[in-house]
Amino acid sequence: MINKIISLLALVIPLSLTGINTDSLYIAANTLYQEGKYEEARDNYLEILNAGFFSTEVYFNLGNAYFRSNKYGLARLYYEKALLLSPRDPAIKTNLAFTEALFPDKFETVPVFFLREWIITIRKSIHPDTWSIITLSIFVLAFVFLIIFLFSKTLFIKKTGFYLGTLLLILSIISLIFTFFSAKYMKNSGTAILIAPSVTVRSAPRETGKELFIIHEGAKVWLENSIGEWQEIKLSDGRIGWLPSSVIEKI
Repeated sequence: MINKIISLLALVIPLSLTGINTDSLYIAANTLYQEGKYEEARDNYLEILNAGFFSTEVYFNLGNAYFRSNKYGLARLYYEKALLLSPRDPAIKTNLAFTEALFPDKFETVPVFFLREWIITIRKSIHPDTWSIITLSIFVLAFVFLIIFLFSKTLFIKKTGFYLGTLLLILSIISLIFTFFSAKYMKNSGTAILIAPSVTVRSAPRETGKELFIIHEGAKVWLENSIGEWQEIKLSDGRIGWLPSSVIEKI
């Protein structure tokens, strides 16, 4: 709920310095979408983003507009961007899963150590703002119990205050770490979506590099190194190679 309020506030505040009113653009875009004018709606959503404003709703609706325009790679891109802001939103997850099913590439996932997978899942499933609230709440509770420890004259209560306060303090530090990494992930997920119909992934950052395999529109890749106009990518199945940076868009 807090994330959606923040997103809506970012959307309705007019950009007075440039004369662009994002609220009006958003309403107009929604109206165009409902009228079936998907490309015009898309242009309005993009204008909002180009003005420096973004929200879950804009990303999600833009994904829908691209989907209705049969541009499934770009649809997935903006569904993924929306999911970064609202990782628990069921509508985004549903549309993203439906879109993913349309793509020809089905990559297996290399298994990772369960503890690492658990940590990654937790980091991705909670918004940084929520992590901040959790961290602050735990820290305040830790402070309360430590105050009880310092001023209580009853041995049992002092021990309880000390142990609970210490435990909560440790938990608040762990929560703070999750807050940091969640914010870092949202700012740069290190992933991208292939927006070209298909591309040959090569062994080296040049056209003469050995052809390794072909991936198609909508494929999600993990970004490794970059050299000039070439990007090294990694797939979920562990395969690595190079492709032109122009054929992908970062999430």
